[in-house]
Amino acid sequence: MPKTSTHIRVLVRDGDDLIDRFEFDAQTIRIGSSDECEIHIRDRRLLELQATLHQSDDGVWTLDSAESENNTVQVNGRPVHDRVVIHHHDEIMIFNYTLAVYNDATKPSLISKQRAAETVAPVSNGPKLLPMPDGGITCKPGGDLSLSGQTSLHLATFCSGLYRCVDVPAVLDHLVDSLLLMFGCRCAYVGARRQDAGELEFVRGQLRGGRSIDESPLQPLILNRCLDNCQYLLMPRSPKEAIGSAMAAPLSNTLGELGVVYLDHASDAPPFSMDDLHELMLLANLAAAHIETLLQTQASVQSAAREGQLSFLREVQTRLDPARIPEFSGLQMAAYCKPGSQRGGDVFDVMKLANGLGGIFIGNVESDPTRTAMAMTEARTAFRSACMHADAPNVLLRSLNWMLCEDPSPSALHNACVLINPKSGQMQFSTAGKIGAVIIDQVGESRDLVNHDAPALGTTPGFAYMSGTECLKKDETLAVFSYGCATIQNEDGQALGEDALMESLRDGFGQSARIALDELIQDQAAFFKRGRQADDVSILLFHKTVATD
Repeated sequence: MPKTSTHIRVLVRDGDDLIDRFEFDAQTIRIGSSDECEIHIRDRRLLELQATLHQSDDGVWTLDSAESENNTVQVNGRPVHDRVVIHHHDEIMIFNYTLAVYNDATKPSLISKQRAAETVAPVSNGPKLLPMPDGGITCKPGGDLSLSGQTSLHLATFCSGLYRCVDVPAVLDHLVDSLLLMFGCRCAYVGARRQDAGELEFVRGQLRGGRSIDESPLQPLILNRCLDNCQYLLMPRSPKEAIGSAMAAPLSNTLGELGVVYLDHASDAPPFSMDDLHELMLLANLAAAHIETLLQTQASVQSAAREGQLSFLREVQTRLDPARIPEFSGLQMAAYCKPGSQRGGDVFDVMKLANGLGGIFIGNVESDPTRTAMAMTEARTAFRSACMHADAPNVLLRSLNWMLCEDPSPSALHNACVLINPKSGQMQFSTAGKIGAVIIDQVGESRDLVNHDAPALGTTPGFAYMSGTECLKKDETLAVFSYGCATIQNEDGQALGEDALMESLRDGFGQSARIALDELIQDQAAFFKRGRQADDVSILLFHKTVATD
């Protein structure tokens, strides 16, 4: 079993994108959406405390999930129902987030020295340098290069092939082939990654006889020296038997240390010289620059694709917005809706039933853009169908949950559904996931309607959603809102938060829906007018103006 370290590194990815990195010494590490968590993930799907990492007295790291009854938290694809042991290189999955754990004391850090200095928790004892073999030479970037007369010819041939490479694997293939040919070496190995942290994602290694290899003979040393410390290495004599001289270089560019190059000679071959190392440095820098260009081009293409998907989603939302909101005698309504800059998914509808009741639906879908658009359409269609049959709110939620769980593409729908008698104020309601639904009374007190134990639709098959009852009295206001209202940020990046949102809602007690909403927006103008919002924002207010008949 690998030796466990008291020091732990956690890389957080959203899909394929690295969004944060953390380093801790032995301590309790809380994971969740609360600002107080050591690993804070700004996503309303997460609980304020979603999971906790502990290290026991014997040095073993374990993980506890706050939701052991469902499959929200997984380790290496397996749901966490009880406390589980976390090993080096395990992956903790929470929704679409992956937390890669590195805590093997025998392996070098895969976070560059520069990046490690930027982590949330200060590192008291950073990664140590592994010893070089006797006579080994290390160089840092910069300085003059001493090149042989053959370099110009080698350079022209190398560049000609390099700029025909259209992706990172092609660059690695070209670099390995060029090293074997130009240096006449026994072994050539190249590894690369897309970010300046984490494992090597692309690997190509080959021996002179043509056999492929997965890693270099000196892998721990070159990862430690080249990736962690951006050093170029010249070893006149390798510590490995049957291997003579060896060299290694980082693939370093403005994105950081994105990889490593290694080559060696047979034991009976002449050792590499400083001219050879300088030539390797030049080739590695050219290859790294081209990799950076490819990654940036790929990022631009992906960004354009995401923008196109978001535009499509906005078009679907526009078509789903109710063309005409019905009016109810004695019940005023006001609405505020604003699209998010990065994600979409809010959907709402208001209907007048044949028996005179009012149907209210608000929700937020979380999935990829295409599935989000489909789920929004399914939700509104199901709501209108339920209104035609006067189905209870919990019946609608159970039906929608079945539909979303049956679809092979995962999605989560946070929503509230309300049936209200406009005359009497009697209400029947049901909620799922993180959604806002409250009644503000005549003196500014609030009654929460949300069932906080009910998971989002599409996440827990067969969940028994239930309906509750309430009565909206004269001068009281029903407020339903998507959770984007709480996560909206001001110009300094500070989130509004649910407490501040609720305080502003309560301040509008006793007023008409329109005035109360206008005052809320004005009161929190730093967030709603001048702030930044990644997610959609939707607020619906219903104010009862007449007493019960």
